[in-house]
Amino acid sequence: MPIGDWLYPYLILQPIKYRSEENFVNQLRIAYTRSNALLQNRNSIPISRDRLFGSAVLWKSGKFSEYVHFKKYQTPNELSHDFHNYTLNWHKDRITYKVDNITYGTITNATVLNAFNSECYIVLGLSAAGNVNFPDYTVMSNHKRFLNNDPMGPHKFESFNTTKETWTQPNLLIDYVYVYKTHGTEE
Repeated sequence: MPIGDWLYPYLILQPIKYRSEENFVNQLRIAYTRSNALLQNRNSIPISRDRLFGSAVLWKSGKFSEYVHFKKYQTPNELSHDFHNYTLNWHKDRITYKVDNITYGTITNATVLNAFNSECYIVLGLSAAGNVNFPDYTVMSNHKRFLNNDPMGPHKFESFNTTKETWTQPNLLIDYVYVYKTHGTEE
């Protein structure tokens, strides 16, 4: 995983009936992190790079519900030092999130399971800042000194954030991707 403020690497499954650039798209987020060394939401809950997240995002009428699981690491750069295996096991009755064969979350909500009953694209990406990944209303204002919808936002992003100094490993490096089908009882 990358290291650098306001970087957002992600591995997701998205139903093929949507285009990847469309808004309001249901997603199974296999793994993502926010690459800031220090970042908290407005409730002072850490959402920094020492946390790996997996979730399901469902959109309805322009609003989303997210079913989130996360794993905390002891050191902030632990996800960036080596390759890791990020796994999503998708069964009829559950979706299980794993990293390096360790389960860190399971979704059994029927609404979520029913929303993902078709083929999906695998989307691997890395973005910097943005409305979806770093919403103004969730991140503490003293951590984020630029607003996403401000016409001067990109300029402020560059001015206030010393990206060249914090982006010490700004690449999403992928060794391999496997997709396979298991028997219903296998993990």
